[in-house]
Amino acid sequence: MAGFRISSLMPFLFLVAFATILFVLYPEWQKLLDFEPKPKADSAAETSSQRHGADAVRPAPTRGKPLDEVWSFEPNHKWRYRDPILKKNVDQVGGPICSDIAVLGSSIYFGSEGGFLYCLSSDGKLAWSFETLGALTGSPLLTQDRLYCGSEDNYIYSLDPTTGKQIYRMNAESGVLCTPLLLEDRLIFTARMGRVYALEPEFGKLLWTYQHDHLINSSPESDGHSVFVGLDSGELLSLSLTSGKLEWAFNAHGAIRSKPIVYGDAVIFATWDGRVLSVSKSTQGLNFGISIAGFIKSSPAILDDRIIVTTLDGFVYSIYAADGRVAWSRKCGETIEASPLVSPEKDRIYVGTWQGLLLVLNAASGEIISQRDIGSMIQTRCAILSDDKLLVGTKSGKVLCLWR
Repeated sequence: MAGFRISSLMPFLFLVAFATILFVLYPEWQKLLDFEPKPKADSAAETSSQRHGADAVRPAPTRGKPLDEVWSFEPNHKWRYRDPILKKNVDQVGGPICSDIAVLGSSIYFGSEGGFLYCLSSDGKLAWSFETLGALTGSPLLTQDRLYCGSEDNYIYSLDPTTGKQIYRMNAESGVLCTPLLLEDRLIFTARMGRVYALEPEFGKLLWTYQHDHLINSSPESDGHSVFVGLDSGELLSLSLTSGKLEWAFNAHGAIRSKPIVYGDAVIFATWDGRVLSVSKSTQGLNFGISIAGFIKSSPAILDDRIIVTTLDGFVYSIYAADGRVAWSRKCGETIEASPLVSPEKDRIYVGTWQGLLLVLNAASGEIISQRDIGSMIQTRCAILSDDKLLVGTKSGKVLCLWR
């Protein structure tokens, strides 16, 4: 009888237990019923950002204080180099920014030690990248429909600046470390093993070549009639723009690794051993020569009647171009390799140091207006992006956009 009662109550007890379970788990069932899948746009943007560096959608920036960060970009491309000490291949990601930054309209261009040329939009998004097989130390040269750049892989490249597509390349037989020069129907550039080239810029046809026995580590300059190039042997060469024939040479007795400046009848240049010289184009004689503190690797900048020079001893000099008198000098860091940048308003000078300091100087007096610790070595010249923004490249491989 007892067994009959228990068996007859089993369905009832089962229902009670089932109802209790539903009651206890109701909130969890409700969550499942109300669940809606989240859109994948955020994850897609994150993937894009991880693949291309700082390539995510950014809100419109609000105006900050001078030298505050607007955005940053850090490339994630992989590359490999041969370590001479370890004697093996080493894989790297990104790579130091080793060229001056160039700006055309709203597009930003720069080269890296990893052999990549990058194009960014004005808000820091990656537009395209182009890979070479060597470091790009010279700044890209830009026109509305062409981009020219050299690489340590021995080639000079012509690209479409909008798409990054290669139009042609030319083998210079040694590393092209310079910033090319475009003069009407002549594309002028130097190659490390002593050669100066002139190409027809549209299709890359060779027009002339000049060969010297010594290394060239400087970029060419021109007055529209002659091409001026400095050599590691200490000679300043003047070549015919039309034929490439040697017109004259001036021996400075010190390696010239920076780009000369044409100032009226004078060619002004700096030597590696810390001298600034001015040579007359008409007489080939020395106008002046002064010694300043420290070795000089950077290229001087022109500021009205003065030239601005930085030294590896951390000094910035303002020198009168007519007679070599020093207007002012300022100690700004332990080491300055980067060339100085003069603001479009000509009232400020921007300088980066090996210690990662970005300094803003008063152009008239040399007084330090402001400074910011970037956190990584600065080896290249800054660039102006717009009336209110400044661009800085670092050895860590990051490009920073800052408020001016």
